Order: sequence, then C-alpha cells, then structure tokens
Amino acid sequence: MDLSEILADALPVTLPADRLLELTTLVYEELTTRVGERIYTSMPEDAAFAFSEATDAGEEELAQHILEVECPHYKVIVGEVLRELVAEVAGRFPRNDEE
Repeated sequence: MDLSEILADALPVTLPADRLLELTTLVYEELTTRVGERIYTSMPEDAAFAFSEATDAGEEELAQHILEVECPHYKVIVGEVLRELVAEVAGRFPRNDEE
C-alpha cells in the first residue's frame, strides 16, 4: 500500500485526486523530516555524520549499510512516525457526520 492509499483510508472525508496528491507530498516531506530526526538522535554522532555524508553524496548503498548497522530498528521508527503523522493529519479533517 502506498502513502496516498494509507491517507485516503485514514481520512474521514474523500478528497479529490489532486488534493490527495498535494497532501501526500506534504505528508511525505514531513515524514522524511521526522524520521530523520528520530534516527539521528538514536545514532552516535560520528555515525549520523557518516550517514549524512553518504546520503548527500548519493551513495545509497553506503547510507543503507550505515543505517542498518547503527540504527537496526529504523523500520520500526518509520512505522511509528507514519502512524503518528497519519493520525495527526486525519484528525485535522472534520468527520462527515460533523460537517
């Protein structure tokens, strides 16, 4: 399931496709920021720096390796942040019966 589908399922209203795409883009950007913050705080400083350098240089395999070694629970972090963010966004929309 992709992020657009997750959002569409969680929202108490149905959005037009273009608005859902805009919302998906915003949520993805915020997800990336929040996940990054949590991952960086869970890594030693030198590992966080190495990870940042690898991602900035486009060295995806190295970045993935650092992530797996230094933050093996990163998938849990992504899932937690995704659930929190989707609930936060869905809570900002009025329910159909509250309109």
